Amino acid sequence: MFYIYDGRRVLLAKCRPVIEIHETSTPVNVLGSQGASMKTYHIALVLCDDREETREVDAEFINIISHFEFTCDIQRIDGNFERINFDAISPGEIILDGDWKFESARQDIIKKLLAF
Repeated sequence: MFYIYDGRRVLLAKCRPVIEIHETSTPVNVLGSQGASMKTYHIALVLCDDREETREVDAEFINIISHFEFTCDIQRIDGNFERINFDAISPGEIILDGDWKFESARQDIIKKLLAF
């Protein structure tokens, strides 16, 4: 996990995130047919408290960060690993002494992950 501050990309922690893909289905009324639904996806990255931080993190430090980035090596079904960059993700919920949750709606990454 990296943080961006003052134009610099700095390593904040080494960790093993849990990646969750959430699907939302919204019904759409279509005249003259059964109807349809529109699916949207978003990614949630959850960092558990087993991360190795490179510095102490407190609320003041979190407030100066412009955004976070992750670089993950994810194992595909065929056994090979692929590097995925989650850039400019949004913090959803950060519990300083617990889990950190980040979100992204980047469709290109979601399509890659769904193909795995």
